[in-house]
Formats: sequence, structure tokens, C-alpha cells
Amino acid sequence: MSMLRSEILALDARALLDMVAEKFGVRLAGLEDVGNLGEAWKIVEKLDHMGWAVDIRNMKGRKTVDALGFQDGGPVTVFARYGEDPDFSSVCEGICKTGLIILEETKTSAMQ
Repeated sequence: MSMLRSEILALDARALLDMVAEKFGVRLAGLEDVGNLGEAWKIVEKLDHMGWAVDIRNMKGRKTVDALGFQDGGPVTVFARYGEDPDFSSVCEGICKTGLIILEETKTSAMQ
């Protein structure tokens, strides 16, 4: 089943965690950074293997995650190219949602 980025960004925690387990084979106990970031990092490593550089910014009161890749001979980003700059509740949430958007919009699989 294909999802739009707006649907991925709107996923609640349980649906997000279930989809990440299905699509990435990564099981997170929750979206809180403390205790879960190490496991979420496996998604970053899979995205890196797929050719995506993940940009994580953890600032006081703001958490952003974006990714940069190359398509059609040029650089693209997941969010900046659309003028979006989502503020996630945690870095884990940002990694999960950014990764799922990449899989959906590039029609690729992280299960290799």
C-alpha cells in the first residue's frame, strides 16, 4: 500500500513503529530518543547504504531530520526541496518518518 508523505508525517506512534518494523526490519520500543536512538540509527545506516546522507539537527526546542540524495543526475532533499521543515517530537520520530518517505517516494526497499 502506497502512502503520501502527508500521511506518513501524520502517523501516530504505534502505526509508525509498526511500519518501520515492516519496511526496515528495525524494532523500536518507542520514539523517545533516550533508549531508542541506537536502534533508530540502524535506519540511518540503511539509508546511507542506499545513497542518502541524513542530516540530523537536535537543537533546544527543535528537532529536524532531512536527507540528501541524488536523482536524475542532481542532488535532492526530502524536505528542503518542497520548502518543508518539519519539527519532530524526537530525533527517532524524524529518522523513522524521513526514512519511510524515502522508501515510498523512490519505490525502493530497505530490506536487503
